[in-house]
Amino acid sequence: MRESSRPCHDKRLPEVLSKAEIQKLLSAEINPKHKLLLMLTYFSGFRAGEVVALKIEDVDFTRRTILVRVGKGRKDRYTVLSEIAAEYLSRCHILFHIDHWIFPRQKVGVHLSIRSTTERIFEQALNNVGIEKRTSIHSLRHSFATHLLENGVDARYIQNL
Repeated sequence: MRESSRPCHDKRLPEVLSKAEIQKLLSAEINPKHKLLLMLTYFSGFRAGEVVALKIEDVDFTRRTILVRVGKGRKDRYTVLSEIAAEYLSRCHILFHIDHWIFPRQKVGVHLSIRSTTERIFEQALNNVGIEKRTSIHSLRHSFATHLLENGVDARYIQNL
């Protein structure tokens, strides 16, 4: 018996937010934890599941790096911690007394959920500033990579991040 072929899915390029749109999005967010989540997602190129699972001990403020534990493909990797995100994270660390999870849930010992929380935070931020592009929280990751590429960073380096 021959296996029938499935139709190919369209390969659409992801929506990328401009630097001005990112700035508008971040400066309009008033909830400090939501702002931190959006900042880290963009400035460090995190996936939604990676950003909610961040622990404060994975952040190296001196080297300006963040260890991503068990990322895609069950691999650990390091990513960058920008100066802006480092300063804001330091302030939030003091303000919210972060001791383990950077984004804890009400239930002790558990981090925020991926879909219900991160997507909702991102969608609400987009609505608040009037950005009507069809995007998801993953668009911040694509925007991070695109903006690095536009600034002349080597594509292989970006892939490693």
